[in-house]
Amino acid sequence: MGRNMNRLNLRLAASFAFCVFGLAIFWTATLNETASFGQFATPRFLQGLGIAFFFLPLNQIMLSGIPPSDLASASGLSNFVRTMSGSIATATTVFIWNRRTDYHHAVLTEHIRNSADAWTQYQAQLTAHGIGGTGAFQYVDQVITKQALTLGVNDVFHVLAWMYLLLIPFIWLAKPPFTARGADAAH
Repeated sequence: MGRNMNRLNLRLAASFAFCVFGLAIFWTATLNETASFGQFATPRFLQGLGIAFFFLPLNQIMLSGIPPSDLASASGLSNFVRTMSGSIATATTVFIWNRRTDYHHAVLTEHIRNSADAWTQYQAQLTAHGIGGTGAFQYVDQVITKQALTLGVNDVFHVLAWMYLLLIPFIWLAKPPFTARGADAAH
C-alpha cells in the first residue's frame, strides 16, 4: 500500500477498508458461544486485510496540506485524538454491551414460568440429570446470562458494523490532492 499511495485514490482505499471492516464485523455478529476458534479467526483475518487500506490512506488524508514544519505537531494531535476517541469508544461500547445484556437477560427470563411448556420440559430434563429446586434456577440463570452476554455483544457488533458503513460518505468530503505542502509526495 505504501508504495502505491501516489497512484491510488486514497478515499477509495479508505472506503474499501471501511467496507471490509463492516463486512467482517457483521460476520462476527452472527457467531455465538459455540463457535470454534477458526470461526472467530476468519473474520478477524479478513478485518486484518483491511488495515493496510485504513491507516496509511487516512493518515495521508489527515496530514495532507500540513507544512513540513507543523507535521510533527499535527501528527501528535492526530494520535492524541485517535487515542482519546478509542478510549471513549471503548467505554461507550462496554456500556452498550452491559445495557443490551441486561435487556436480553430480562427478555429471556420472562420465558421461565410454570405455564411455559418449554420451561416445564427443560425443568424435567434438569431433574433427570439430578438438578432440581433452587439448583435448577441457578443453573438456568447461568445459561441465560451466557446467552444474554452473547446476544448483547452481537448487538454491539451490529451497531459497529453499521457505523463503519455509515462513515464512508464522510471520507469523500476530503478534497484531494493528499500530499504534504512544500514536500514531495513520499514524505
